[in-house]
Amino acid sequence: MGRKTDDMDRGGYEDSYDEEVNELLDYHRQARGRLSRKWSDSEGKAEAVACPKCGMDAWVKKYRVKRTIVTRFGEVAVFRNYHVCRCGHGFYPRDIEMGFDEDNLSRDVLKQVLDFVVTDTFEASRERLELHHGIRLSATKLKHVFERKSAPFADCERPCPVLELPVGTKREHSPIMIQVDGSMIRHTDGWHETKLMSVQAMGKTERVYLADTGDKDRFEAQLRESPGFARLRKREVFWIADGAPWIWKMKERLCPKAYELLDFYHVVEHGEAAASQAYGEDSDAASCFMNALTHRLIWKEKDAVFDLVKEHIPYRPRKKIDKHRAQSFRNFLDYLESNRNRLNYREFLKRGWPIGSGSIESSHKTVLQKRMKLSGMMWSKKNAQRMATLRALRSSVGPTTFAKAVFDSIRKAA
Repeated sequence: MGRKTDDMDRGGYEDSYDEEVNELLDYHRQARGRLSRKWSDSEGKAEAVACPKCGMDAWVKKYRVKRTIVTRFGEVAVFRNYHVCRCGHGFYPRDIEMGFDEDNLSRDVLKQVLDFVVTDTFEASRERLELHHGIRLSATKLKHVFERKSAPFADCERPCPVLELPVGTKREHSPIMIQVDGSMIRHTDGWHETKLMSVQAMGKTERVYLADTGDKDRFEAQLRESPGFARLRKREVFWIADGAPWIWKMKERLCPKAYELLDFYHVVEHGEAAASQAYGEDSDAASCFMNALTHRLIWKEKDAVFDLVKEHIPYRPRKKIDKHRAQSFRNFLDYLESNRNRLNYREFLKRGWPIGSGSIESSHKTVLQKRMKLSGMMWSKKNAQRMATLRALRSSVGPTTFAKAVFDSIRKAA
Protein backbone atom coordinates (compact mmCIF):
# COMPACT_ATOMS: atom_id res chain seq x y z
CA MET A 1 0.00 0.00 0.00
CA GLY A 2 2.84 2.37 0.87
CA ARG A 3 4.60 1.70 -2.43
CA LYS A 4 1.44 2.57 -4.42
CA THR A 5 1.08 5.79 -2.46
CA ASP A 6 4.68 6.79 -3.29
CA ASP A 7 4.07 6.15 -6.97
CA MET A 8 0.91 8.24 -6.88
CA ASP A 9 2.69 11.11 -5.11
CA ARG A 10 5.57 11.06 -7.56
CA GLY A 11 3.21 10.99 -10.51
CA GLY A 12 1.25 13.91 -9.14
CA TYR A 13 4.41 15.90 -8.70
CA GLU A 14 5.63 15.24 -12.23
CA ASP A 15 2.23 15.98 -13.75
CA SER A 16 1.89 19.31 -11.95
CA TYR A 17 5.47 20.29 -12.79
CA ASP A 18 5.08 19.39 -16.48
CA GLU A 19 1.88 21.44 -16.58
CA GLU A 20 3.70 24.52 -15.28
CA VAL A 21 6.56 23.99 -17.75
CA ASN A 22 4.10 23.79 -20.65
CA GLU A 23 2.45 27.01 -19.48
CA LEU A 24 5.86 28.70 -19.34
CA LEU A 25 6.78 27.50 -22.83
CA ASP A 26 3.40 28.72 -24.11
CA TYR A 27 4.03 32.12 -22.53
CA HIS A 28 7.43 32.25 -24.26
CA ARG A 29 5.81 31.49 -27.60
CA GLN A 30 3.26 34.25 -27.06
CA ALA A 31 6.01 36.67 -26.01
CA ARG A 32 8.02 35.90 -29.15
CA GLY A 33 4.92 36.55 -31.28
CA ARG A 34 4.24 39.91 -29.61
CA LEU A 35 7.88 40.99 -29.94
CA SER A 36 7.94 39.95 -33.60
CA ARG A 37 4.93 42.18 -34.33
CA LYS A 38 6.33 45.12 -32.34
CA TRP A 39 9.83 44.94 -33.78
CA SER A 40 8.90 44.40 -37.45
CA ASP A 41 8.38 47.12 -40.04
CA SER A 42 4.84 47.49 -41.28
CA GLU A 43 3.91 46.45 -44.78
CA GLY A 44 3.62 48.99 -47.56
CA LYS A 45 5.77 51.75 -48.96
CA ALA A 46 8.40 53.25 -46.65
CA GLU A 47 9.80 56.78 -46.72
CA ALA A 48 13.46 57.62 -47.10
CA VAL A 49 15.51 58.05 -43.93
CA ALA A 50 18.73 59.90 -43.25
CA CYS A 51 21.87 57.85 -43.74
CA PRO A 52 23.77 57.55 -40.41
CA LYS A 53 27.05 57.80 -42.30
CA CYS A 54 26.62 60.83 -44.57
CA GLY A 55 23.19 62.25 -43.70
CA MET A 56 21.74 61.95 -47.23
CA ASP A 57 18.35 60.34 -47.95
CA ALA A 58 18.52 56.56 -48.15
CA TRP A 59 15.65 54.68 -49.82
CA VAL A 60 14.46 51.13 -49.32
CA LYS A 61 16.24 48.52 -51.41
CA LYS A 62 14.59 45.43 -49.88
CA TYR A 63 11.28 45.29 -48.04
CA ARG A 64 10.73 43.19 -44.92
CA VAL A 65 13.95 41.23 -44.85
CA LYS A 66 13.70 38.42 -42.33
CA ARG A 67 16.14 38.65 -39.41
CA THR A 68 16.48 36.74 -36.16
CA ILE A 69 16.93 38.41 -32.76
CA VAL A 70 18.10 36.23 -29.86
CA THR A 71 16.17 36.97 -26.66
CA ARG A 72 15.65 35.26 -23.32
CA PHE A 73 12.34 33.96 -24.73
CA GLY A 74 14.14 32.33 -27.65
CA GLU A 75 14.75 33.43 -31.24
CA VAL A 76 12.37 36.12 -32.46
CA ALA A 77 11.82 36.46 -36.23
CA VAL A 78 11.50 40.10 -37.32
CA PHE A 79 11.01 41.69 -40.74
CA ARG A 80 12.99 44.84 -41.45
CA ASN A 81 13.29 47.22 -44.41
CA TYR A 82 16.83 47.43 -45.74
CA HIS A 83 17.88 50.94 -46.87
CA VAL A 84 20.86 51.81 -49.06
CA CYS A 85 22.32 55.30 -49.46
CA ARG A 86 23.99 56.73 -52.57
CA CYS A 87 27.25 56.71 -50.62
CA GLY A 88 27.02 52.91 -50.63
CA HIS A 89 26.16 52.46 -46.96
CA GLY A 90 23.40 49.94 -46.24
CA PHE A 91 21.53 49.70 -42.94
CA TYR A 92 18.30 48.77 -41.15
CA PRO A 93 16.76 51.94 -39.67
CA ARG A 94 14.66 49.93 -37.24
CA ASP A 95 17.82 48.34 -35.80
CA ILE A 96 19.31 51.77 -35.16
CA GLU A 97 16.08 53.02 -33.61
CA MET A 98 15.87 50.08 -31.20
CA GLY A 99 19.58 49.87 -30.42
CA PHE A 100 20.35 46.56 -32.14
CA ASP A 101 23.60 46.03 -34.01
CA GLU A 102 24.87 43.28 -36.27
CA ASP A 103 25.15 40.87 -33.33
CA ASN A 104 21.31 40.61 -33.24
CA LEU A 105 21.21 40.05 -29.49
CA SER A 106 18.76 41.62 -27.08
CA ARG A 107 20.26 43.71 -24.29
CA ASP A 108 19.71 41.11 -21.55
CA VAL A 109 21.21 38.30 -23.67
CA LEU A 110 24.19 40.50 -24.52
CA LYS A 111 24.83 41.07 -20.79
CA GLN A 112 24.87 37.32 -20.19
CA VAL A 113 27.15 36.69 -23.18
CA LEU A 114 29.69 39.30 -22.07
CA ASP A 115 29.85 37.90 -18.55
CA PHE A 116 30.26 34.33 -19.79
CA VAL A 117 33.03 35.01 -22.32
CA VAL A 118 35.22 36.92 -19.85
CA THR A 119 34.97 34.17 -17.23
CA ASP A 120 35.38 31.04 -19.37
CA THR A 121 36.54 29.87 -22.80
CA PHE A 122 34.30 30.51 -25.80
CA GLU A 123 33.43 26.83 -26.17
CA ALA A 124 32.63 26.43 -22.46
CA SER A 125 30.60 29.65 -22.58
CA ARG A 126 28.58 28.25 -25.48
CA GLU A 127 27.78 25.12 -23.49
CA ARG A 128 26.90 27.00 -20.30
CA LEU A 129 24.65 29.48 -22.12
CA GLU A 130 22.68 26.61 -23.64
CA LEU A 131 22.56 24.65 -20.39
CA HIS A 132 21.58 27.46 -18.01
CA HIS A 133 19.64 29.85 -20.26
CA GLY A 134 18.64 27.84 -23.32
CA ILE A 135 20.50 30.30 -25.57
CA ARG A 136 22.11 28.64 -28.58
CA LEU A 137 25.05 30.55 -30.00
CA SER A 138 28.18 29.19 -31.63
CA ALA A 139 31.63 29.69 -30.10
CA THR A 140 32.57 31.72 -33.20
CA LYS A 141 29.58 34.01 -32.60
CA LEU A 142 30.60 34.51 -28.97
CA LYS A 143 34.15 35.40 -30.02
CA HIS A 144 32.78 37.86 -32.58
CA VAL A 145 30.63 39.56 -29.93
CA PHE A 146 33.61 39.76 -27.56
CA GLU A 147 35.81 41.36 -30.21
CA ARG A 148 33.18 43.86 -31.33
CA LYS A 149 32.20 45.04 -27.86
CA SER A 150 35.73 45.39 -26.52
CA ALA A 151 37.36 46.91 -29.61
CA PRO A 152 36.07 50.53 -29.23
CA PHE A 153 37.90 51.15 -25.95
CA ALA A 154 40.66 48.51 -26.06
CA ASP A 155 42.07 48.99 -29.58
CA CYS A 156 42.43 52.78 -29.58
CA GLU A 157 45.93 54.24 -29.57
CA ARG A 158 45.13 56.41 -26.59
CA PRO A 159 43.36 54.33 -23.92
CA CYS A 160 39.75 55.18 -23.27
CA PRO A 161 39.01 56.32 -19.68
CA VAL A 162 36.91 53.45 -18.35
CA LEU A 163 36.43 54.02 -14.62
CA GLU A 164 36.90 56.85 -12.17
CA LEU A 165 39.76 56.31 -9.75
CA PRO A 166 38.67 55.69 -6.12
CA VAL A 167 40.33 58.80 -4.72
CA GLY A 168 37.29 60.18 -2.87
CA THR A 169 36.70 63.86 -2.05
CA LYS A 170 38.86 66.61 -0.58
CA ARG A 171 37.55 65.88 2.90
CA GLU A 172 38.80 62.31 2.86
CA HIS A 173 42.30 61.85 4.21
CA SER A 174 42.94 58.13 3.84
CA PRO A 175 46.04 57.53 1.70
CA ILE A 176 45.86 55.94 -1.74
CA MET A 177 47.78 52.73 -2.43
CA ILE A 178 49.03 52.02 -5.95
CA GLN A 179 50.59 48.67 -6.82
CA VAL A 180 52.08 47.66 -10.16
CA ASP A 181 53.35 44.32 -11.39
CA GLY A 182 53.76 42.35 -14.60
CA SER A 183 52.65 38.85 -15.60
CA MET A 184 53.69 36.75 -18.59
CA ILE A 185 50.88 35.80 -21.00
CA ARG A 186 51.44 33.57 -24.01
CA HIS A 187 50.82 35.22 -27.38
CA THR A 188 50.90 33.64 -30.82
CA ASP A 189 54.46 34.95 -31.28
CA GLY A 190 55.76 34.06 -27.82
CA TRP A 191 55.46 35.17 -24.21
CA HIS A 192 54.76 38.84 -23.47
CA GLU A 193 54.36 40.76 -20.24
CA THR A 194 50.92 42.07 -19.34
CA LYS A 195 51.07 44.94 -16.87
CA LEU A 196 48.50 45.29 -14.11
CA MET A 197 47.91 48.23 -11.77
CA SER A 198 45.55 48.55 -8.83
CA VAL A 199 44.46 51.83 -7.24
CA GLN A 200 42.83 51.57 -3.82
CA ALA A 201 42.00 53.88 -0.93
CA MET A 202 43.32 52.49 2.36
CA GLY A 203 40.60 51.08 4.56
CA LYS A 204 38.25 50.42 1.62
CA THR A 205 37.71 47.29 -0.40
CA GLU A 206 36.91 49.01 -3.72
CA ARG A 207 39.77 49.17 -6.16
CA VAL A 208 40.25 49.99 -9.83
CA TYR A 209 42.40 47.77 -12.03
CA LEU A 210 44.16 48.92 -15.18
CA ALA A 211 45.73 46.39 -17.56
CA ASP A 212 47.77 46.74 -20.72
CA THR A 213 49.67 44.32 -22.93
CA GLY A 214 51.32 47.00 -25.05
CA ASP A 215 54.13 49.42 -24.43
CA LYS A 216 54.79 51.21 -21.14
CA ASP A 217 53.72 54.62 -22.49
CA ARG A 218 50.21 53.39 -23.24
CA PHE A 219 49.97 51.84 -19.79
CA GLU A 220 51.05 55.11 -18.22
CA ALA A 221 48.47 57.01 -20.28
CA GLN A 222 45.70 54.79 -18.87
CA LEU A 223 46.26 56.17 -15.39
CA ARG A 224 46.94 59.72 -16.55
CA GLU A 225 43.69 59.94 -18.55
CA SER A 226 41.48 58.16 -16.01
CA PRO A 227 38.83 60.35 -14.33
CA GLY A 228 40.01 61.44 -10.90
CA PHE A 229 43.72 61.53 -11.74
CA ALA A 230 43.95 65.25 -10.94
CA ARG A 231 42.62 64.59 -7.44
CA LEU A 232 44.94 61.61 -7.07
CA ARG A 233 48.02 63.82 -7.35
CA LYS A 234 46.75 65.97 -4.48
CA ARG A 235 46.25 63.03 -2.12
CA GLU A 236 48.80 61.16 -0.02
CA VAL A 237 49.90 58.26 -2.21
CA PHE A 238 52.24 55.37 -1.54
CA TRP A 239 53.49 53.25 -4.37
CA ILE A 240 54.54 49.61 -3.85
CA ALA A 241 56.29 47.60 -6.55
CA ASP A 242 59.22 45.30 -7.21
CA GLY A 243 62.58 46.57 -8.41
CA ALA A 244 61.70 46.99 -12.11
CA PRO A 245 63.19 50.37 -13.16
CA TRP A 246 60.34 51.22 -15.58
CA ILE A 247 57.82 51.18 -12.73
CA TRP A 248 59.74 53.75 -10.69
CA LYS A 249 60.30 55.95 -13.75
CA MET A 250 56.57 55.88 -14.45
CA LYS A 251 55.87 56.76 -10.82
CA GLU A 252 58.17 59.80 -11.08
CA ARG A 253 56.24 61.11 -14.07
CA LEU A 254 52.77 60.39 -12.68
CA CYS A 255 53.05 60.91 -8.90
CA PRO A 256 56.45 62.45 -8.13
CA LYS A 257 55.51 63.15 -4.49
CA ALA A 258 54.27 59.63 -3.73
CA TYR A 259 56.04 57.50 -1.14
CA GLU A 260 58.01 54.66 -2.68
CA LEU A 261 58.38 51.20 -1.15
CA LEU A 262 60.20 48.20 -2.56
CA ASP A 263 58.22 45.04 -2.00
CA PHE A 264 59.55 43.49 1.22
CA TYR A 265 59.30 39.93 -0.04
CA HIS A 266 61.30 40.72 -3.17
CA VAL A 267 64.12 41.99 -0.95
CA VAL A 268 63.93 38.81 1.11
CA GLU A 269 64.06 36.68 -2.06
CA HIS A 270 67.16 38.52 -3.28
CA GLY A 271 68.76 38.10 0.13
CA GLU A 272 67.99 34.37 0.19
CA ALA A 273 69.48 33.96 -3.29
CA ALA A 274 72.68 35.74 -2.23
CA ALA A 275 73.00 33.75 1.01
CA SER A 276 72.33 30.43 -0.76
CA GLN A 277 74.99 31.17 -3.38
CA ALA A 278 77.49 32.18 -0.72
CA TYR A 279 76.92 29.58 2.00
CA GLY A 280 74.87 26.87 0.37
CA GLU A 281 71.14 26.29 0.36
CA ASP A 282 69.58 25.49 3.77
CA SER A 283 72.90 26.04 5.55
CA ASP A 284 73.05 27.40 9.11
CA ALA A 285 75.07 30.43 7.97
CA ALA A 286 72.43 31.32 5.36
CA SER A 287 69.64 30.96 7.93
CA CYS A 288 71.47 33.21 10.41
CA PHE A 289 72.00 35.84 7.73
CA MET A 290 68.34 35.82 6.72
CA ASN A 291 67.12 36.08 10.33
CA ALA A 292 69.36 39.08 10.88
CA LEU A 293 68.35 40.63 7.55
CA THR A 294 64.59 40.43 8.14
CA HIS A 295 65.00 41.75 11.70
CA ARG A 296 67.01 44.77 10.58
CA LEU A 297 64.76 45.51 7.61
CA ILE A 298 61.73 45.80 9.89
CA TRP A 299 63.09 47.12 13.17
CA LYS A 300 66.38 48.91 12.45
CA GLU A 301 67.56 51.88 10.43
CA LYS A 302 68.47 51.35 6.79
CA ASP A 303 72.19 51.76 7.49
CA ALA A 304 72.06 48.71 9.74
CA VAL A 305 70.89 46.63 6.77
CA PHE A 306 73.77 47.80 4.60
CA ASP A 307 76.26 47.19 7.43
CA LEU A 308 75.00 43.60 7.76
CA VAL A 309 75.55 42.85 4.09
CA LYS A 310 79.01 44.47 4.11
CA GLU A 311 80.00 42.31 7.09
CA HIS A 312 79.46 39.19 4.99
CA ILE A 313 81.68 40.37 2.11
CA PRO A 314 85.19 38.89 2.62
CA TYR A 315 87.99 41.48 2.74
CA ARG A 316 90.47 40.95 -0.12
CA PRO A 317 89.25 37.47 -1.01
CA ARG A 318 91.92 35.19 -2.47
CA LYS A 319 90.31 31.79 -2.46
CA LYS A 320 87.84 30.96 -5.19
CA ILE A 321 85.07 30.29 -2.69
CA ASP A 322 85.64 33.63 -0.98
CA LYS A 323 85.54 35.45 -4.32
CA HIS A 324 82.28 33.72 -5.15
CA ARG A 325 80.84 34.68 -1.76
CA ALA A 326 81.97 38.30 -2.15
CA GLN A 327 80.41 38.61 -5.60
CA SER A 328 77.07 37.21 -4.37
CA PHE A 329 76.79 39.75 -1.58
CA ARG A 330 78.10 42.61 -3.74
CA ASN A 331 75.29 41.97 -6.21
CA PHE A 332 72.78 42.05 -3.36
CA LEU A 333 74.37 45.22 -2.00
CA ASP A 334 74.08 46.91 -5.42
CA TYR A 335 70.41 45.90 -5.50
CA LEU A 336 69.84 47.53 -2.10
CA GLU A 337 71.81 50.64 -3.05
CA SER A 338 69.68 51.19 -6.16
CA ASN A 339 66.59 51.08 -3.92
CA ARG A 340 67.97 52.81 -0.81
CA ASN A 341 65.07 55.29 -0.58
CA ARG A 342 62.49 52.50 -0.88
CA LEU A 343 63.32 50.50 2.26
CA ASN A 344 61.26 52.42 4.84
CA TYR A 345 59.47 49.34 6.19
CA ARG A 346 59.54 50.46 9.81
CA GLU A 347 57.80 53.75 8.98
CA PHE A 348 55.16 52.00 6.87
CA LEU A 349 54.41 49.47 9.61
CA LYS A 350 54.05 52.25 12.20
CA ARG A 351 51.40 53.87 10.05
CA GLY A 352 49.59 50.59 9.49
CA TRP A 353 50.46 50.38 5.80
CA PRO A 354 51.33 47.13 3.98
CA ILE A 355 54.96 46.47 3.11
CA GLY A 356 54.45 43.89 0.36
CA SER A 357 52.92 43.72 -3.09
CA GLY A 358 51.30 40.35 -2.49
CA SER A 359 47.92 41.90 -3.22
CA ILE A 360 48.77 42.78 -6.82
CA GLU A 361 50.54 39.45 -7.38
CA SER A 362 47.45 37.53 -6.25
CA SER A 363 45.36 39.86 -8.42
CA HIS A 364 47.29 38.65 -11.45
CA LYS A 365 45.92 35.17 -10.79
CA THR A 366 42.31 36.27 -10.32
CA VAL A 367 42.15 39.17 -12.78
CA LEU A 368 44.24 37.93 -15.71
CA GLN A 369 45.63 34.42 -15.42
CA LYS A 370 42.33 32.78 -14.42
CA ARG A 371 41.02 33.47 -17.94
CA MET A 372 44.09 34.15 -20.07
CA LYS A 373 46.59 31.54 -18.91
CA LEU A 374 44.69 28.28 -19.27
CA SER A 375 46.38 25.16 -20.60
CA GLY A 376 47.40 25.48 -24.26
CA MET A 377 45.94 28.98 -24.61
CA MET A 378 47.52 31.54 -26.96
CA TRP A 379 46.34 35.06 -27.74
CA SER A 380 46.73 37.44 -30.63
CA LYS A 381 48.01 40.87 -29.65
CA LYS A 382 44.63 42.57 -30.11
CA ASN A 383 42.55 39.92 -28.38
CA ALA A 384 44.98 39.79 -25.47
CA GLN A 385 44.52 43.52 -24.91
CA ARG A 386 40.75 43.25 -25.30
CA MET A 387 40.44 40.43 -22.80
CA ALA A 388 42.84 42.07 -20.32
CA THR A 389 40.79 45.29 -20.48
CA LEU A 390 37.49 43.45 -19.94
CA ARG A 391 38.90 41.33 -17.11
CA ALA A 392 40.26 44.42 -15.35
CA LEU A 393 36.92 46.18 -15.81
CA ARG A 394 34.89 43.26 -14.44
CA SER A 395 37.21 42.85 -11.46
CA SER A 396 36.84 46.56 -10.69
CA VAL A 397 33.05 46.89 -10.85
CA GLY A 398 31.91 43.31 -10.17
CA PRO A 399 29.68 41.06 -12.29
CA THR A 400 26.41 42.90 -11.53
CA THR A 401 27.31 46.20 -13.20
CA PHE A 402 29.95 44.84 -15.60
CA ALA A 403 27.81 44.94 -18.76
CA LYS A 404 26.59 48.47 -17.99
CA ALA A 405 30.23 49.58 -17.56
CA VAL A 406 31.05 48.07 -20.96
CA PHE A 407 28.17 49.94 -22.65
CA ASP A 408 29.17 53.20 -20.93
CA SER A 409 32.77 52.72 -22.05
CA ILE A 410 31.68 52.14 -25.64
CA ARG A 411 29.73 55.43 -25.58
CA LYS A 412 32.78 57.27 -24.19
CA ALA A 413 35.00 55.83 -26.90
CA ALA A 414 32.56 56.69 -29.69
